[in-house]
Amino acid sequence: MQFDNKKRTYRVWLQKFVTLIVIIPFLLTFSFSHYFDKPFWGIDRVFWILFFVLIWASVIVYHRVTKPHFIFYSDRGNKITIRYFPIRPFNQKKHSIEIPKDKFVRYEIEKGKAFDSLVLYQNFKKGVGRYPSIPLSAVSREDLKSLKTSLNQHLKK
Repeated sequence: MQFDNKKRTYRVWLQKFVTLIVIIPFLLTFSFSHYFDKPFWGIDRVFWILFFVLIWASVIVYHRVTKPHFIFYSDRGNKITIRYFPIRPFNQKKHSIEIPKDKFVRYEIEKGKAFDSLVLYQNFKKGVGRYPSIPLSAVSREDLKSLKTSLNQHLKK
């Protein structure tokens, strides 16, 4: 089985981009136009500017809190492969986890306040090792269900 959350990744980028493209003209109009020197709809210019800045900031904060990641999963061949990286400009590192199917021990879905995350465990010579958690906030329910089904198939009995 193989999947990635490319559609969700595009949706996050599009949401940020559209918000910015819509907000900037309003901010420029309310900031520099003399038409809005007097209150517009009974609301002063400063409050309009604050309103649009708060909308933009709330979208940015939402995506910071949920930490959406692009995730690629594949269990083809003799390895389980997961590649992931944060969906943000100037993203830092791209991460990759490759676990031989015969060394895969278990997985956990950790429930968080803003998002769930996936933790994988692998057998090593000195015991069981835990990989860093992988945020699942940008993974759809269907993909999460198929991910769980696939990982359950590879668990050691």
